[in-house]
Amino acid sequence: MSQDVALDPRGIRRHLLTVLAILWALAAPPLVWWLGLVLWREAASCDPPSPPATISLTCALVFLAVGAGVVPVLIAAKARRWMPWVALLPSLGVLAVYTMIMIPAMTFGLSGHPDRVADAIPDVFVSYAPSLAVAGSAAVSLLANKSLRGMFVALSSWALVITALALWAAFATQAACGVGR
Repeated sequence: MSQDVALDPRGIRRHLLTVLAILWALAAPPLVWWLGLVLWREAASCDPPSPPATISLTCALVFLAVGAGVVPVLIAAKARRWMPWVALLPSLGVLAVYTMIMIPAMTFGLSGHPDRVADAIPDVFVSYAPSLAVAGSAAVSLLANKSLRGMFVALSSWALVITALALWAAFATQAACGVGR
């Protein structure tokens, strides 16, 4: 006796989307962290600052980070209740690793120079903002996944706040660099 097994195309598509969402949730936080370091190099390079380049790079990076935190939830949240946690945990892990790297680096770099702490805070936040945006957007999407409209409003507000803080930090870093010449 042979039995024919019918493959359900919707089930295959749902499993494929879930696997892709998991891979994206694991790959996006380190990628966005690396792009945050690119932004920091651009802001702290002490070249003549280019406001349009700083604004476009910062906005694009923050909105990419917010999108990276939300994509896994949008893809598979209806089918899988655990998917928002898969999106949140890697982003929190990358944020924790970055924090563990930055605390000793800043402590060592600023030891004996307490007057430079105020200038260093915007400098650190420029590269910290994208990782914070990913973790925050994953947390917001986890908290607001019941309503797509409510999640969109919350994520838009989160993106605007992080973008404003990142732009402030980037321009403060460039201004401190210009003063130091």
